Amino acid sequence: MRSSQRNLCRGADNEKLAENAQWEADNEKLAEELAQREADIEKLTEDLAQREADNEKLAEELVQREADIEKLAVDLSQKEAECHKLVAELDVIESKLSSAMSGLHVFSSGDGNVIEMLEGYMERASLVSGAEKDALERLSLSNKELAMLRSDFLAERDGMSREIELEKAEKARLLLELEVTPKKS
Repeated sequence: MRSSQRNLCRGADNEKLAENAQWEADNEKLAEELAQREADIEKLTEDLAQREADNEKLAEELVQREADIEKLAVDLSQKEAECHKLVAELDVIESKLSSAMSGLHVFSSGDGNVIEMLEGYMERASLVSGAEKDALERLSLSNKELAMLRSDFLAERDGMSREIELEKAEKARLLLELEVTPKKS
């Protein structure tokens, strides 16, 4: 009878040893998973820090570009105003020359040199007026290009901000998983 009791005790001891071995194997596996998750979180944290630094640099570049665009817009406005003023002055000169030409045709049909000279002035005034209008169009196109560049840059910045937010959410989720994972003692 004692022998059967001993065998029962040995069997129970063997079962406990097997349970302990299984528990230790499970515990070791969980420790490895935890170490891997911690390494993943550390890498994600480093990536996030790098992206935040990149985003900060892009934000600084954006501020600089916006300042540059604002300065260019002010310059463009000034040049447009100057061009409009020049065009208006040229229109007045052209009108005065036309009136003078009409008066000269009536006054003296025999003085061809004066008329030719005035006609030359009118042609030059007309050419300058056209050149000023072309300059206004080029300035307007430059302003549109600057606006498009700014829009593209803002879209790129917004996209990077969304990526960073997604990475932050993933990091928070992983941290929460680590906190929720049951630890066996």
